Amino acid sequence: TVRVPKDAKPGAYTGQVTISAEGLKPTPITVNLKVLEWTVPDPSGRRTWVELIESPDTLAMEYNVPLWGEKHCELIARSMRYVREMGSRTLYVPLIAQSNAGNNESMVRWIPKADGSTGLAAGGTYDYDFSIMDKYLDLAQKNLDAPTVVEFNVWDLYLGGIGSRFRMPSGSQAPRVTELDPTTGKTREVALLPYIDPNSMALWKPLFDQLRARMQKR
Repeated sequence: TVRVPKDAKPGAYTGQVTISAEGLKPTPITVNLKVLEWTVPDPSGRRTWVELIESPDTLAMEYNVPLWGEKHCELIARSMRYVREMGSRTLYVPLIAQSNAGNNESMVRWIPKADGSTGLAAGGTYDYDFSIMDKYLDLAQKNLDAPTVVEFNVWDLYLGGIGSRFRMPSGSQAPRVTELDPTTGKTREVALLPYIDPNSMALWKPLFDQLRARMQKR
């Protein structure tokens, strides 16, 4: 990849790079570069709309690193910088587990109330752990510039709908999220109420109220 400075004069440039690898002797390669009298606009100034999904789980699997550790965050940052160069303007934050974005867990973790209420009945509520989401948004603000759209995804094919043929093995059409035990730090996947349940709105609204407030601060 060649990054041409905006003030570079048009013309033909020649140089050498040396390629080296373990067990092989260094090999010099001649590179010829032609710079045209035209400047590519910054991604934020382009008219085209590009939408790429950055996948943290894919990076962790490909490079065999623990999710959300220091090495993983370095890989996410590099991935976001590549996405930025393409001019992508959308950031996906999955709020449900097992979505087609490739995530096993939800980025917001649901914490059962200390009084035993789990939020699965009317009036019951959860607390929320936003630490993973905040870490991801911090990386995005630093490496992806300001996206035009931040999508908090709460729907996927396994939840059913017109034309949907895919179902979870249990046949349930309930959204699945990651539940966190703050005492042990352990997580597990749980199924919430199906969206068609009248009590589902009351279950999700407190979370989205907090999301709106947190995004306004950002």
